[in-house]
Amino acid sequence: MWKALLINFAVLLLLLLCFEIVLRATGIGFDSAAFVPDKILHHAHKKNYTFINDNPAASEYSDIVISYDSEGRVTNPDVKPTF
Repeated sequence: MWKALLINFAVLLLLLLCFEIVLRATGIGFDSAAFVPDKILHHAHKKNYTFINDNPAASEYSDIVISYDSEGRVTNPDVKPTF
């Protein structure tokens, strides 16, 4: 019985390690979300953050660059602020 439990535990650790490696290799991690939890609002956007929204329907829409300013508002990354 103990041998079966140890084998199951070892397999679980191996699968978790493989899963971690896959997540790190694909770039999915703690900083892959464009928002953070907020106490008042459901979530808030990260300040001064830019990322590329990967779109699987690339034939309809290309990858979209999304950018947030110093207050967490959506801005156009191609236009520089004038103030």
